[in-house]
Amino acid sequence: MNRRAVGFITVFCILAMAASFIAGCGCGKKAPEIKSIAPITDVVESEVTIKGANFGETQETDNGVVDFAGKTAKIKSWSDTSVTFMVPADADPGEYEVIIKTDSGESRPTYFGVKEAEKKEEPKTEEPKTEVQIIEVYMKDHNISDEGVDGKLAITLYKTSTTDPTWNIYQMPMGQGLDVTYFLVHQTNSKWEVVATWMGQGSAEEYGGPSDLTTPGETG
Repeated sequence: MNRRAVGFITVFCILAMAASFIAGCGCGKKAPEIKSIAPITDVVESEVTIKGANFGETQETDNGVVDFAGKTAKIKSWSDTSVTFMVPADADPGEYEVIIKTDSGESRPTYFGVKEAEKKEEPKTEEPKTEVQIIEVYMKDHNISDEGVDGKLAITLYKTSTTDPTWNIYQMPMGQGLDVTYFLVHQTNSKWEVVATWMGQGSAEEYGGPSDLTTPGETG
């Protein structure tokens, strides 16, 4: 065999070995390339999509991961040109470096901003304003029967003091027997409050109110 033939065979073997090595280690593949990220800022556990190239057809075949500032992000979907991941739940507000890594290498970093989640305000309970509303709340807080008549409350104004209109007595029939419960209410600093309650005869004067407010059985 002449020298030319030996040289040809030698070169062929070297090229074959090199091709085999490249195919085996994936060196022939290009490293991932990030072209865009959207959104660029959001709260934790939100979904973020990276567009680009050379990510690998599937995450498994190329051992692909999204490196979120040193943490491996949860993957929602993966293709050669698009990867969707979830922002780690324990990420604090701030800017983070994001890199895609595969067997072929790693991308240049892109950046994502984690913003603070909006705090949900508890629904505000409207404060009772009218005298009847105040009495209804008082009944609930003091476990006073609210069966009313035919299942309906019938709280009505019984008497207003002629000497001091910030004092009122309200009445409410209690059940079919029509026993009446009286509520003495007083307004201070533009707010009404229940001062006392009784059944039958009674007087506001016993509770610091004006003497002209009485219920049956008392002289006014």
